[in-house]
Amino acid sequence: MGTAARDAGTRGPRAVRRAGVAVVCCIGLAFLAAAGSAAHAAEGAETGGPCTPLLDGLKRLPADEPVTEAALLEALTGLDVTRERTYTEGEPLTLFRVRRDGHSLLDIIPATGGGLYAVIVRDAALARNMGHELGASYRRWAPVHRNVTCEPGAEEFSGSVLCAQRRQPGLLLRFDGEWQGPDGRVPPADVLAGWTLSELIWLPGADQPQPGR
Repeated sequence: MGTAARDAGTRGPRAVRRAGVAVVCCIGLAFLAAAGSAAHAAEGAETGGPCTPLLDGLKRLPADEPVTEAALLEALTGLDVTRERTYTEGEPLTLFRVRRDGHSLLDIIPATGGGLYAVIVRDAALARNMGHELGASYRRWAPVHRNVTCEPGAEEFSGSVLCAQRRQPGLLLRFDGEWQGPDGRVPPADVLAGWTLSELIWLPGADQPQPGR
């Protein structure tokens, strides 16, 4: 596997900065859908998706209407939103970057048929409000989270491990670290224990259509 980047700014020519933006295209849609579906199937009355004032604003966006910069500015009062066009694997991808005073908070990827496809959380304070500490080791994170399922990342996320848990359906947690093992496998437990949480990926619905082109 080689060395997995600990930081979005350290990955090689196919930078994780781009991979993070394009995660829903390149990470393995089968795992994303399966993780979300399994979580929804398993959740009880006490469970629910991520909940913060910021994400609550996004949840109010109509699921059947195209996401626009104006709609996001209204939902995310006081934040800066910019619409950007990027490419992954040669395919165009539309996303919205959300910042506060120049500091990156979220990348938002709209779904083709309207509404949100994925929200990538990059801000430590926001992640903390969602119950997770960016930079925390898997060793410290795992014991306080039940029913965790982890899979190896794919394509531009090769070298990372993605985990889902029952209590927050539709939320994936990306762990990075070092291991000299083969691609496409989760490292042994003693190795994974030292890997750290680098970002959160919220999927508002596991059965959402493909991300907007």
